[in-house]
Amino acid sequence: MSLIYSNGIRYSVDIDTRHTKIVTFQEGYQGFGSFHCENIECLLDSNEEEYQTLENPFPDEDIIKKKNNNKNEKENEIINKNDEVKENEVSSYFGKKYFKKEQFLIDGNITFINHGAFGSPARYMFEAANKWRYETERQPLEFIDRKLLPYIVKVIRNLSKFIDSNHKDIIMLSNVTTGLNVVLQSMVYEENDCIVSFNIGYGGVKKMIRFVTKKYNCKWLEININLPFKSDKEIINTMKEAFDNCEYNIRLVVIDHITSNSACILPVKEIIKFCHSYYNNDDDIDNNNSHKNKDNRKIKVLVDGAHSLGQIPISMRDIDADFYTSNCHKWFLCPRGAAFLYIKSEHHDIINPLVISHGYDSGFQSQFIWNGAMDYSPILSVIQALHFWNTLNIDDSIYNYNHNLCIEACNLLSSNWNTSPLFNESFIGSMAVVELPDSILDYYYPPPSCSLNSSSSSSPPPSSLFLSLNSASSSSSNYVDDDVKIVKTVTSTIAKSIQDHLHYCFNIEVPIKVLNNILYV
Repeated sequence: MSLIYSNGIRYSVDIDTRHTKIVTFQEGYQGFGSFHCENIECLLDSNEEEYQTLENPFPDEDIIKKKNNNKNEKENEIINKNDEVKENEVSSYFGKKYFKKEQFLIDGNITFINHGAFGSPARYMFEAANKWRYETERQPLEFIDRKLLPYIVKVIRNLSKFIDSNHKDIIMLSNVTTGLNVVLQSMVYEENDCIVSFNIGYGGVKKMIRFVTKKYNCKWLEININLPFKSDKEIINTMKEAFDNCEYNIRLVVIDHITSNSACILPVKEIIKFCHSYYNNDDDIDNNNSHKNKDNRKIKVLVDGAHSLGQIPISMRDIDADFYTSNCHKWFLCPRGAAFLYIKSEHHDIINPLVISHGYDSGFQSQFIWNGAMDYSPILSVIQALHFWNTLNIDDSIYNYNHNLCIEACNLLSSNWNTSPLFNESFIGSMAVVELPDSILDYYYPPPSCSLNSSSSSSPPPSSLFLSLNSASSSSSNYVDDDVKIVKTVTSTIAKSIQDHLHYCFNIEVPIKVLNNILYV
């Protein structure tokens, strides 16, 4: 007699007669709570040979469907999952109008250059999420009670291969904000403990750290990273100086992988290696200082990778972070509501879910997998997202195309404006910031005090402004008006005025940032 699990139903198969019948188990529920599904930890513990996955309720569809074009027979070809496609053939479709219309939902009248804010799902993943919703509602109890959790296990196991991780160290969550809070609020801090972050970190993360340090009355050290830095070593040296002068027990370092405002790729692997080894020199141990104690000398690192998944290749094994979280809804093109959190196996016992439910005390991943009755379709759509990426990202074609397009845009703007990007190409992924020319302040200074639809004291810039403006003193921290002889200090109000103007007048959705008292787009 053999037991088979398929599509949420347990079967017994008599090997001799090949007779199959549904079996009712007498030992009670196999999973946690009242779920009628396999034990989640058993499904996760199974090796690749033993693991039997559920079949998707709907088949994978063709990713690229070419529009009819009688002039070019090649345009009529359809690439599907069974075709062997070379990288140069796939990437040749990128950027085409029909490809954009076919793959994305963005209004064609809008120039959308703010993908990093909330993302924009690919049509393929958006429709997949809707199919999961439909599948759920066809028989809600059967799907949620018997199939949902095994499908999430499938997501975890498949995604872990994409990010080069042990699947037992991955949990699925709704967003990076949740992932960061899980780690920050799970750890217990003493008064002499210190959390370290960078001044260039995300504003929301700073508020999370402020909350935790106030709760535990512990310390927060924010290291000032000067922009632009020129090398990885420059950051490590700045950190070492700050660590050497810190009088407290550094428990946790929180860093971005790709910063939000300045759009630069940080050397996370080198930073993590430095943090892990900082207290490992016995000569540095001072028994009078708790942060020099041998038993507590390895600094943990939490990586905010909100922008990394889908923008650059990532490997959990190579990065070697203690904790790493990333969104699936930004550059990975899933609908909003899906993210992962990697927790190194040695830390499983100190990390707890923010919401306690049926899975608590049933295993590490079981306590995170069920977050109450909610819409899990964005997480389930990761199954189709992986098919999408494995089909189109041959030889990193998506990464390379987006990066090269970003550099091309930087060169176009900086050459027309006589300015420059904040960082060189080695620190840029699929997004970057380019300095605006100081002459733009002729239109936006002083900052308008009016509403969005009111006119400012200056006439609005012409439509050709953003390619015709020229800057002769782009390196200045303050903009100087030679006629009036005053220093024009840049404010976020001015940045907002420019961003609003681009949005309402030109249908261009792009962020304007103030960094080092300089305006960047």
